[in-house]
Amino acid sequence: MKDYLEEIYGEGNVEVEDGENQDVGKYVITILEKKYTIDANGIIEKAGAVIEIEELKIVESSDGTGEEIVEKQEEGKELYISFKINIVNGIIKRVICNNGEVNERNGRYVTKITKNGKYIFSATGTNDRDDTEVIHEVNVDKYSKRANLHVGDYINYVPDNVTTPYSKDKLSSSITGSSENSLNISQDSLDWQILRIYDDDRIDLIGSPTTYKVSFQGPLGYNNGIYVMNDICKNLYSKESKGISARSIKQEDIEYYLTEKGISSKENTGSVRTWTTDYYPDLYKYEIGSGIGTTTVTNEGIGMSDTYSGYANGLTSNTKSRARGKWINR
Repeated sequence: MKDYLEEIYGEGNVEVEDGENQDVGKYVITILEKKYTIDANGIIEKAGAVIEIEELKIVESSDGTGEEIVEKQEEGKELYISFKINIVNGIIKRVICNNGEVNERNGRYVTKITKNGKYIFSATGTNDRDDTEVIHEVNVDKYSKRANLHVGDYINYVPDNVTTPYSKDKLSSSITGSSENSLNISQDSLDWQILRIYDDDRIDLIGSPTTYKVSFQGPLGYNNGIYVMNDICKNLYSKESKGISARSIKQEDIEYYLTEKGISSKENTGSVRTWTTDYYPDLYKYEIGSGIGTTTVTNEGIGMSDTYSGYANGLTSNTKSRARGKWINR
């Protein structure tokens, strides 16, 4: 069929699309950049309009020009959905949106927006055969309640008022490994700053240093330290009425802001060292990066700032084990 049509219209001027057209038994062909349908009997008819939405972006300029907005914007700020329409076999009859007026400016179609949501566009093309409609959905996620906040900003966070101190009995040597924790810990009045802002608008706050110190020693301090610090923060600085649970700062919070040089230094600290006889704290065997009885570092287990769920209430009285004749990776 293509060879026959090219004899009439010239070589390279005919394209036949794969598959059948919506009209049963008909195929779409392009002749001299115009689309037609052809059936098994060779009857050629002009095809309906073909519409494509192109170069869609969300910009600040009301004329639809400019670069795509990357940073989150404060709710209510005027932005614009902007796109071009390519139509073959017809002309654009109308372009409408379910959530705003559509204007044609500088060859682009532009709709003003002020909030996140689903914007549904309908583009209708027409020719002397019929109308063709194309529906295109745009999911806008450019706005954030936190857009005017920045890391380091001070926040007026007021935790639930706690009048009962964190008992020193929970910091005994049988838990922390240290006999230096002789005071109950009361809630301090802290200054709070933004430590991190997440894409879903959640934020992490970090408080100014407290007036209290907690001491940990030996394998018990290693095994229970993370749980105890999180427990202190949770009891003294949460705001349950707002679903806010406080925890201790962890290593990952700091490493999130490492530069490329810092990440490279962390990941290239030298080769793995091994010992044939040594003691290790009980928690170590559950951690990613450990290795007992093997020279292979494990990639499964808990993270460096996680507690072990196998311990009753997050705590253990286990201390240390000795790896005689085995290997420990460090």
